[in-house]
Amino acid sequence: MLNYKVRIKIAGVIVQAQSDIAFTKIIKQAQESCFLTHFDKLIYKGRQKSSVSIIIKRVNKLPQICNAKQVFIMNKSWCLLEKGNKYIYRIMLENSNNEQVIIANRTFTIITAYVLSVKDKRCLIENISSICNFLQVLLARNFAKKRCGVLVHAAGIKRQNGKGFVFAGKSGAGKSTMSDFWSKQNKTVVLNDERIIIRKIKNRFFIFGSPFQRGNFCDILSLKIETVCLGSIFFIYHASKNKIKKLSEKEAFMWIFPVLFPVFWDKDCLKNIVLFCQDLIKKVPCYRLGFVNNKSVVGFVKKYDKRHNR
Repeated sequence: MLNYKVRIKIAGVIVQAQSDIAFTKIIKQAQESCFLTHFDKLIYKGRQKSSVSIIIKRVNKLPQICNAKQVFIMNKSWCLLEKGNKYIYRIMLENSNNEQVIIANRTFTIITAYVLSVKDKRCLIENISSICNFLQVLLARNFAKKRCGVLVHAAGIKRQNGKGFVFAGKSGAGKSTMSDFWSKQNKTVVLNDERIIIRKIKNRFFIFGSPFQRGNFCDILSLKIETVCLGSIFFIYHASKNKIKKLSEKEAFMWIFPVLFPVFWDKDCLKNIVLFCQDLIKKVPCYRLGFVNNKSVVGFVKKYDKRHNR
């Protein structure tokens, strides 16, 4: 019996999950174990219909997947398979050394996640955590299909003036460091230091905080599930002095594509991501930002923004 139901809202997308697992209890335990730190802030109790349905089934044995075509693999930690009109997401769980299987329809709107029945609470939490991380794959695909958004390896901040900045870069570029500097500014909110969602709504671009994997900054400050209109995108790197360069659309595209979560297995989605990014960098100023490892970069960026983006 699927006695428990919860609905969450991420970047405007409402996801309903049903199971025989008591979600609120699991989320509380997960928070105590440093998993799913912010999912309780996403609970949605409004009247808007859910666009994604997830059923979580506890089973003694995972379904056998035979004769499926592998369409994508990520560092041997998870892979995406295709069979008939279904997608199969398989992930290796680190702590339990077991697999998890999640099956989605072609539109990624009806999901069935299979969880092995275990007595170890930590293993159960890890199962639920992996389902939540699967939402990144789901959202990336659904945003791409509708050409309305992307997930980015980036830190995002919400300034007092209602303007949002994105600081994008690969691992080691300084996203967490930048987040730390901005967090000390009065009435500045750090949305996330590792995963930011950019969406286009009514011809304007917005950034959304997300509950997904974060860098070291989660130990510094409780991140926020908020949104703000996007003002500028900065592609960051460590440098001997603070310096900034305005990028052309061609240059900006070269920098943004490597920090996206692209849907490689779907050509139409990949094409839509390209079109979305071309629109994004045409309407939102993009910069290459080198910065020294101290808070002076905050004033440097503020001064530049005030002078060039009134």
